[in-house]
Amino acid sequence: MKLRDLSLVAVLAFAVFAPSEGLAAWTQNTTFSHAAATSLKITEPAGFKVTVMVDGKPVEDTAPMVVNLPHADAYLPVTVTAPDGKSWSGKVEVKARQQTLVTFKYTPEAGPAPAPGAPVRKFVGKVWNTTDKCGAKDQSEIKFEFLAGGQKVQEHVVGVGQANNAVEMPEASYDVRVYTRPAGGQWNFVKTITPFAVSKDGWVADYGCTPKAAPARRR
Repeated sequence: MKLRDLSLVAVLAFAVFAPSEGLAAWTQNTTFSHAAATSLKITEPAGFKVTVMVDGKPVEDTAPMVVNLPHADAYLPVTVTAPDGKSWSGKVEVKARQQTLVTFKYTPEAGPAPAPGAPVRKFVGKVWNTTDKCGAKDQSEIKFEFLAGGQKVQEHVVGVGQANNAVEMPEASYDVRVYTRPAGGQWNFVKTITPFAVSKDGWVADYGCTPKAAPARRR
């Protein structure tokens, strides 16, 4: 009788939730797959900062990332930090000659609800991709995510040199997450613009390059 090969894929999933409604929460999912090399791979949430302690030394990167490891079973301290500063810390199990794949899902803390019946003012502006003014290697699609109180309010994807005009946003102070995606690539988190105030018409959220001013002529 042949034994079944149980080393190909093993799955371990568990969730860590906030203690009460409205607070930030993290959900973790871990899988193991047979591989020639031992490694830890963290793919989500893309753009979040990750710190892995290997032999007492920190390895830092942003997800997605892969850390190659010695051929040994171990529990590695891992910290994942969201752009809003909230973080998850714990130990992740890795197994010799397997790739450990870990993904996280982060639910931000909910902001305060507006007072019932309170009027919400809205203002018109635009989101603008100015990477056409950059070098060819830096030209890419841009994604703008507007968050208020940790919750996504709007998302806009803008092509190279393009602008989404007449974008209407509620009056608020936002965190604007900026992502880039080169042709045929994946979204990469770049930065968070904060605070970004929408308080009057004509606001502009832009990312890219601006042309250098022409030098003044000598007389």
